[in-house]
Amino acid sequence: HIDKEVLKKQILSIDEHAFFLVTEKLLGRKLSKKELLTFLDEIEKYLQDLDIFGDIYDFIEQNSTIELYILLNIFFSLLIDADKLHAGVQLKDLKRVDIQNSSDLVINYVNSFQSDKKIDKIRKEIFNLIKSKVLNTESRVFTLNLPTGAGKTLMGFYLAFKLKDILKEKNGMNYRIIYCLPYLSITEQNYSVIKDVLQSNNIKTNESVLLKHHHLVHPSYEDYSIDQSEILIESWNSEIIVTTFYQLFHTLFSNRNSDLKKFHKLSRAIIVIDELQAINHKYFYLTKSFLQEFVGIVDSYIILLTATNPNIFDNEVQIVERDFLYSLRQQEVFNRYRIHNKAKDKLTIEEMLDVIKIEENKSYLFIMNTIKSAQKLYFLLKDKYSLRDSEITLLSTHIVPVERQNRIKEIKEGKYKIVVSTQLVEAGVDIDFDVVIRDMAGLDSIVQSAGRCNRNKRSNFGDVYVFCLYDNEAGYVYSSKIYDPVVLNTTYEILKDKDNIEEREIYELVEKYFEELLKRKSTTESQALLNAIYRLRYDGSSDNNIYISDFSLIEDSISASVFVEYDDNAIDVWNKFCEIYNLENFIERKKKMFEIKENFYKYVINVIYNKKNADVLKTYENINGIYVIRNENIRNGTLYDRKVGLLLHKTDNII
Repeated sequence: HIDKEVLKKQILSIDEHAFFLVTEKLLGRKLSKKELLTFLDEIEKYLQDLDIFGDIYDFIEQNSTIELYILLNIFFSLLIDADKLHAGVQLKDLKRVDIQNSSDLVINYVNSFQSDKKIDKIRKEIFNLIKSKVLNTESRVFTLNLPTGAGKTLMGFYLAFKLKDILKEKNGMNYRIIYCLPYLSITEQNYSVIKDVLQSNNIKTNESVLLKHHHLVHPSYEDYSIDQSEILIESWNSEIIVTTFYQLFHTLFSNRNSDLKKFHKLSRAIIVIDELQAINHKYFYLTKSFLQEFVGIVDSYIILLTATNPNIFDNEVQIVERDFLYSLRQQEVFNRYRIHNKAKDKLTIEEMLDVIKIEENKSYLFIMNTIKSAQKLYFLLKDKYSLRDSEITLLSTHIVPVERQNRIKEIKEGKYKIVVSTQLVEAGVDIDFDVVIRDMAGLDSIVQSAGRCNRNKRSNFGDVYVFCLYDNEAGYVYSSKIYDPVVLNTTYEILKDKDNIEEREIYELVEKYFEELLKRKSTTESQALLNAIYRLRYDGSSDNNIYISDFSLIEDSISASVFVEYDDNAIDVWNKFCEIYNLENFIERKKKMFEIKENFYKYVINVIYNKKNADVLKTYENINGIYVIRNENIRNGTLYDRKVGLLLHKTDNII
């Protein structure tokens, strides 16, 4: 039984514009909330005479379309969001903020920088070209394809703002900007860029204007409590949202209320997808098939930003024409490195170090596929060249996040001669090295890694070496633990006749790579998920069916959380966590946990819980379901090392 008065309150709380959008699609006309309330008064007597569930099932069978799924989700999302806002936030003043002439903000910001460097002059030339482009709003998908280091982030924001201005003038509607990135590290980086743009134009950057949203974000919304802030942030009540691929795609494909409550915020939105190729290739077909329909149904737009465009969308509008892009790539300033293909034979890490000679006047970045191989290489380099701690550092997910961010900052400042890393630095992180060494990967990943080499054209050519590294004790190549065989085989075939490749030559190979990948890669999982969408199969337990709830952007694996008492702040946070855990009142416990959440997770490492890791984790202290490494364990060099992170010597560590 549904309380009719509660239902009325929910209807009154629904976003009027989104409601018009849905009813116009479903009914062919805009339905007002007043009409819906009148309908509610009449419907009870009719429902008693209907086999309502049978009718619904028959309707789904006869009308299995993506549109039905989208409209149903928007209705559901509107109701959940309205209910949460009404119950939790008490509907304080939540009026949208209207940013006037928003594209001028980026123009003003860009013009405030003056530089005589050739690369900066070319960046400005590209920006001026993009400014002159006429955006036809009849098109729904735009692509900005530019070489690494050409300034895609600012140009992407400019395009989003420009489109926002055009649409506001055309139909009077205020479109949200939702900027999505593959990794947390570059989410923080790009959030800082747009924050600088707004603040340099004297625009207040509170959460109603600019919002950062990922699973570790601290729930803080101006003038609201922690609980209220959580509701507002998770509902994307802001004009500009900077978020992760995970948040975007798990909003589109989910059965969970917490994900779906922001589904309707993707209507009348400009969705910027930065580095689309970072999505698992098995979901390319799903992404294309769903989003191409989605944007037309909900009146939204997509802007793709990439240096290696996988070309998965039909009829995408290229902001930079192919001829201009080709001429750009031929320019000396964007021909910054040579890739040396050393992956034709398997080598151990020790054998690779016999090939690579560390020179005094050069900086080196080694990008490895596994944490185990990265730690091993770090120790080998340090020993072979008698390196001081100030000369070499290691980056991996087995180093506490607070220290990881500090090291990225130091790397950007040029502190280290040698950096050993996993794929953390592969895309988006603005760092620059003379030489990059990459363990074998997909060609798109190799090109992303190469983008960290001679990025700012400090010399004529940087060198990128690609090796196929082999663990002779375990008997496998490291890349096989990370990449799909189809991805690796396609890359090997593309590179097999190539010994040395200049940057300006690589993009033609990348096009061939994606063409081959799209031919060879199975669409089975994408097709199964699309079928679940058509049939509205949100969740279930049948072994014969795939459900929407089976979608997972990140490969599922059981993981264990390890808290590291890395410093005095960590010790204090852990003690607070233990106090909170012992609170009897669940609501109070949840509230207090939200208050320390962001700080707490600065010291948490997630470890894949396989048999070998489990054997090692048994030796760790376990409190409240979380493993903890005490500060004394760090001081005496057991369990955690300040230089290389978590010590799981007996494992096949993977990312």
